[in-house]
Order: sequence, then C-alpha cells, then structure tokens
Amino acid sequence: MIRIDAAVLHIFDTNTNEAVLSQTFLDYKAQYMIEYIEKMMGKIMYTSQQKVGKLPDRSPVKEIVQNMQTPEDFLFGTQKLTNRFYNFVKVNPDIKPADLLWAGFWLDEEYFVGMFKLNHNESYTHYVEYEEDSLKNDLIINRAILPSPTQAIDEGFLYCVGTEEYFLIEKKHLIEEYGERINYFSEIFLDIQTNPSMKESVNIIKKAIAKTAKKFGEDDYQDLAEVKQILHDTIHENQAIDNKMIADAMYGDNFSRKQAYFEETKESGLADETPYMPELLGNNMQRQKFKFENGIELSIPLDLFNDPDVVEIKNNPDGTLSVEIKNIEKIKNMF
Repeated sequence: MIRIDAAVLHIFDTNTNEAVLSQTFLDYKAQYMIEYIEKMMGKIMYTSQQKVGKLPDRSPVKEIVQNMQTPEDFLFGTQKLTNRFYNFVKVNPDIKPADLLWAGFWLDEEYFVGMFKLNHNESYTHYVEYEEDSLKNDLIINRAILPSPTQAIDEGFLYCVGTEEYFLIEKKHLIEEYGERINYFSEIFLDIQTNPSMKESVNIIKKAIAKTAKKFGEDDYQDLAEVKQILHDTIHENQAIDNKMIADAMYGDNFSRKQAYFEETKESGLADETPYMPELLGNNMQRQKFKFENGIELSIPLDLFNDPDVVEIKNNPDGTLSVEIKNIEKIKNMF
C-alpha cells in the first residue's frame, strides 16, 4: 500500500480553454482518495504499455519534480508543470480535455511524484431547478466526468526521486505544429526520447520475425511460435529483452537471417536491451495460439507446445499441414 504525502487536482476549463489551478491540497488521507490514487498508480506501474528510463538532466521537467518533496514545493511545482502541459494541449484539439491529478507518495521506501491525466468523459445526470414556482427535475449531460478507479487512463507518469527513473504511459496525438501524430507526452512535455514499451517491443520483434521468414520464402508460424517461447524465457530469466540474445537463439550462425532481422528491428526503433518486469507479461504470452484457414482455432500452453508427446505438427506429402494432439484422456467443452 502506498503512503501519500500530498495530492492536488488542477482543472482544465473547456469553456475558457484555460487551466484552473488549485491553491490547496486534496484530502489525501480520506480512504476513497487513497484508493483512487493507488488505482491510478497501478495503471502506470503495472502494465505492459509502460515505458521506463532515467529522466535526463536536460529535461525541463527534471529539476522541478526532483524538488517537489515539501508541501510548498509540491504545490508550486504542480502548478508550474500543469501550466506547461496545458499551454500546448489547448492549441491541439486532438488531445482530449482532461484534469491533472498530482500525488506525492511513498512506495517500497522510495518517494514518487505522480501525474495522472484524467480525460473528461460525457455522462448523463439529473439536475434539480425551479421554473417560476415549480420544481423541475431535468436530465442533463455532464461533459467533465472523470475516470472511475476501474477505468483505464491513456497518459500519465511516475517519477522516482531517489533513482531518477520515470515510468510512463502515453498515446500518440495529432500535433498541429508538426502536422503528424506523435508521442507528445514524452517528446514535448518531458522533452525526452523513450525506448518502446514491452508491448511495443514484442510487436516489433513479432513483425521482424514474420518479415524475415517471408524474405526467405518460409511460413512464419513456426518462427513466431519459437520466438514467443524465447521472449517468455528471456524476460523471466533476465528481466529484460536482449535483442542480440533473441537473434542468436532464433538464427544461430545464420548471418544472413540475423542481418535481415536486425535491419527490421533497427528500423522500428527497438533498443539493444531494455529492462522489463516479467509480471507485466500478459496472458497471451503464456500460450501459443493458432488460427487455421478453415476457421479452427487452437490455444496451447507454452510449456506443452514443444513436447512431442503432446503436440506434433506434420508436413504432409501434398503440401498441407496436420496438427496431432496426443494422449488426451478427457475433453471439456468450454461453452
């Protein structure tokens, strides 16, 4: 459980297109507030979409968040950074209007500063008013409903003051000045270059493996199944994705295939090595999944797929494939 030292909410007023900066703290000792902030923190800290790195000194945000450890500095720092954030959000309509929730908290004996972008959502609610002398119950649209504790958020970051590490989730938006969709949170607000998230890295590797197989005139299903197992084992054993290790395990001494694979991953921005927490691996990385052209789908646990006594994929003389599931004692319909 986290221990909160400070929390403040700054609002974006869509009517004036300006920030409304709070001058006091939220009641961060209230149980509902603790639970809400803890849920928001988890949506950044415990997701495969998380990007991790050390915040460089050149980032204009670094000095401010590093010194937000007293109540006065925390409040002033959040106001300054909120103004910085809203100054470019309000001129880029593709970025959804949002309030910014800031929290200073302790987690595992480390002090963190968290910023959570709470997008405005539309919802219906009742409204009581008087028309002349008659009470009227009306139905209205509220366009500034914030996410519930169970809803996902698109953007936010955590900064660990002691280790100078950041944990970030973000989404690309169209930025008018550039005329293209970019990761504005990291590239403009934090002014840093990030490594891909675990989810992005896995997708880059998957596409590179498939393209490499196609380049050499082979079906990709076997290579994709193999690299999925390699990724699963590498992340659990080394708490990182090491691209050279993956290429060595996949292609051995086959230089031409390795070279083709490296060209694909480099073009897509995959780092040579990036640390990732094994617990962030989703359920889809625990199973091999296949879909055949006749509509049949197959899902096999990773630890069973490579066991020839359980599963065997055969090449038939006519060029088709057969999949044999062996030693089944009981079948259960999952209806």
